[in-house]
Amino acid sequence: MYPKFMCAVLVTGVIFGIPSQANAKGEDEFEVQNEIQHLIDEVSQSGCTFIRNGEAHVASQAAEHLKLKWRRGHKYVHSAEDFIDRLATESSWSGEAYLIQCPDAPTLTSHDWLYRKLSQLRDDLNVSDAP
Repeated sequence: MYPKFMCAVLVTGVIFGIPSQANAKGEDEFEVQNEIQHLIDEVSQSGCTFIRNGEAHVASQAAEHLKLKWRRGHKYVHSAEDFIDRLATESSWSGEAYLIQCPDAPTLTSHDWLYRKLSQLRDDLNVSDAP
């Protein structure tokens, strides 16, 4: 009984467009991955110093660390905000907030810095999408 029911659900889903919704989900996942990669690239190219567990790291080292955390914790990330909040804000070892020191700028938490970069990215995308 269940196999016939499942076949009917599958056929109904195909007829009524559920695969296109799955495709939209795939596109969303692609967008999330692009946003996260953009944030990591911003870190790498920033020229800022990143303070993690009291130790200073150059931008390229910080970016590599974030890539490592993303590889290990990707199952907890469903948005760029999840990436920032769950993986890129504080040390999972000490709980200490990551700090970012950029030349001629006040020191910020990585949380604030990354949210600013994400907002800039989305603003730029909205401007380029405008008619």
